[in-house]
Amino acid sequence: MNHKKKVYRNLLLPKSMVEELTKHTKGKTLQNCYYILYIITHGFNKHDYMNFQSFRPIPNKRLFKMLGSGYITPLNILLFNGIIDRTEKFSASNCFRYRIAPSYYCEKEYIKVKFSYYQKTDNTEQYENDVHELRAFIKNFRLLDIPFDELYAKIDSKVDELSINDYKTDDQVEWSYKKMDVTEIDEDWLFTTLKRLTKQEALLIADQKNKLIVNDGQKICMVDPEYFILEQKNFTKLAWTASVDNLQEESTLYGKRNQTNNRLDTNFTNFSKELYDIILTHNQMGESDLMNSQPAILSHILRKEGVQGDDVELFHHLTNNDGFYEYFIKDGMERNDAKQMIFQVFFGKDRVDNPMTKRFRKIFPNVSRYISAYKWEQGDNSFANLLQRFESNLFIDKIYYDLLEQGITVFSKHDSISFFIKDREAVAQIIDKHFQSIGFSGKIRTEYKIKTAA
Repeated sequence: MNHKKKVYRNLLLPKSMVEELTKHTKGKTLQNCYYILYIITHGFNKHDYMNFQSFRPIPNKRLFKMLGSGYITPLNILLFNGIIDRTEKFSASNCFRYRIAPSYYCEKEYIKVKFSYYQKTDNTEQYENDVHELRAFIKNFRLLDIPFDELYAKIDSKVDELSINDYKTDDQVEWSYKKMDVTEIDEDWLFTTLKRLTKQEALLIADQKNKLIVNDGQKICMVDPEYFILEQKNFTKLAWTASVDNLQEESTLYGKRNQTNNRLDTNFTNFSKELYDIILTHNQMGESDLMNSQPAILSHILRKEGVQGDDVELFHHLTNNDGFYEYFIKDGMERNDAKQMIFQVFFGKDRVDNPMTKRFRKIFPNVSRYISAYKWEQGDNSFANLLQRFESNLFIDKIYYDLLEQGITVFSKHDSISFFIKDREAVAQIIDKHFQSIGFSGKIRTEYKIKTAA
């Protein structure tokens, strides 16, 4: 049996874009246009995208699943009227790639639109679970006081203060390999790929063109800093504002288990930490999160699998204490670079020529071999799913559900639990109970977000 649930979202769009759209369509087709704009800018594969100028892969089968065969009409309206751009050829992922047309990047005036679409599932149990998750989230959300004025003020100050100094540029940019492709972006946001450059070659070309080398979160770019920061400001303004707008009404709240890694996704799971801390502080709440989260989970798995070695013992010691990233800092790395290394090793493709992989393998050879063997047998993405599913089983299926059954108001963000301070002892006891039940040695860090007198 096919189940459909109507979902509402808020989207912040350039005023001129909305005016252009409403000249050409209305009703359901307009709603479908907004949905396509939503998945291009917010709702599809969010983790990988840190800007609007990059083209995003959007499979036609996803559009068909969500909108049916009628997706062709709104897609053509967006394309033919210059609202979005599309690559001429299929990408490596066998689909076209899309982005917002660059003519809208300098827009100064934005307006909020509310649109709807249907989430569909053929699995009755999954549908019923999704309904349950959403109801539980809404029930707890009603007990919060959301300081909207403070949140919007924070967004404005964040955007105003954003500068090129917030990004690593030129010599600070890490080169994962000896030679890498560099994407040059011109004033019209057109891309030119400069193939296989060393870091020194890229810096020389950038200097000649009065541009900077920067990693935008996806790729290494050669950019005019003024244009780059303008686009980053737009992205932050639109993405953060939409996330706060979606807290304004219960119709735009959501709670759903992710079928890939079983994580619980809600309005808060991808919420900016800076904004989330404002909500926690305003409501006098605490937050308990797992230190060295993914490495600590791997440490547990290695013990269960019986993987041994001096480097494995060192890995156990560092991940289950407050010193994992500090170990790499003592070895000459910056903290963010150490985190990037772990992210590459755990979640990236298993490339033996990657300097970060080499560095990790030199320190933890047996740990590295276990990761490589797992990826070779199951696929590169499988290792990330292994860690995330363990995390979901522990923090959602055990801790989060137990807290809900005890009548405790609680919110989850993957490997962290937020709660009212009055419940801190009960939360600590339940976390400890479930850690002990599986012999998990990870350490919890708890912070209390309390307002202090000015």
